[in-house]
Amino acid sequence: RGHDVDGVCCGEGEIAFAEYLDRLEEGRDVTTTGNFAFLRDGKVLRNPSLRFIEDLDTLPPMDRSVADLQRVIDANNYVLNVIFSRGCPWSCRFCCNEDIRNAGTGKYSRLLSVDRAMDELARLGRNYRFRYILFRDDTFTWDKPWALEFLESYRQRFDTPFDIFSRVDCLDEELMDALKVAGCGYVFLGLDSANDFVRNEVLNKDQNNEDL
Repeated sequence: RGHDVDGVCCGEGEIAFAEYLDRLEEGRDVTTTGNFAFLRDGKVLRNPSLRFIEDLDTLPPMDRSVADLQRVIDANNYVLNVIFSRGCPWSCRFCCNEDIRNAGTGKYSRLLSVDRAMDELARLGRNYRFRYILFRDDTFTWDKPWALEFLESYRQRFDTPFDIFSRVDCLDEELMDALKVAGCGYVFLGLDSANDFVRNEVLNKDQNNEDL
């Protein structure tokens, strides 16, 4: 049977896809482009993985004009979804990070700088209408110094309430106080199981009942 897909970009695409397009435009062989897999003669050819982009600040701001983001926000009860990190330091077996971590080399868990994050929030505030923000980072507080700096800067510049995702072993009283002062409404925590064996040995969550 015929197929509609000749190649797939595996992992981060900013560098890999740009390289693919350059090769395509110049008439060069695209089938050896890093981070790509191609179907040739019924077989999948997987090329070597590129390094993860370590400094997220080197990437330009996301071009959200290609889609009707306001319509999405309106349909989501005026909640804006934002993410300022890539990766997660943990390898829970039920999570996509377990596989995405293997789609590149180098440092996997990375954060946008606080200054860039604040600029992005200001840009979103100028261009869209929303009443609430959900920071969808897998574990918003995994880097405590970054989280405290972010929350202090956010408190000074914005007053929109927000929610986060985190883990019990990435929270303490100092962080909880900073979250509250900055306008955090909810901290979502994945308990996953009430059984230590299931949570840690099966799911590789690395948390105990006492901490939860």
